[in-house]
Amino acid sequence: MTVRHYCKGYEKQPCQTVVKYVSLDGKTYIHKYKKADELYKKACENKIFKGGMLMLIKEQDEMVLLLPTKYRETDEHSIELIKRGLVKLKNTYKEKNIKQLSFDSTNKNWENIYDSVRDILLNFDEIEIKIYE
Repeated sequence: MTVRHYCKGYEKQPCQTVVKYVSLDGKTYIHKYKKADELYKKACENKIFKGGMLMLIKEQDEMVLLLPTKYRETDEHSIELIKRGLVKLKNTYKEKNIKQLSFDSTNKNWENIYDSVRDILLNFDEIEIKIYE
């Protein structure tokens, strides 16, 4: 796993796949990505988006990977949900043609999320990871 950290205020570099943290109740607003937001809300409404699943949606020049991190928007992040999603990512990244991931570390529980990313994707050289602080 190649990890690059970018400091606050650093202009985000283009990345093939942007990771967005979402809840499973459909209440997370996915800024900037209208199509992803609509598909996510519909999947939650129809109860077809569940823990351990990922949604990968093409938005203009990049892909948006929706990673469930909590059951309800008001809940704390669930390490169990995060790990299940990351294991799914590790098992399916080739078929999804994922080569780069961009994570936003401004989330208040970023340390827990990053620990899971590091534990599951460690020694996983096929994916470049960009972390924006």
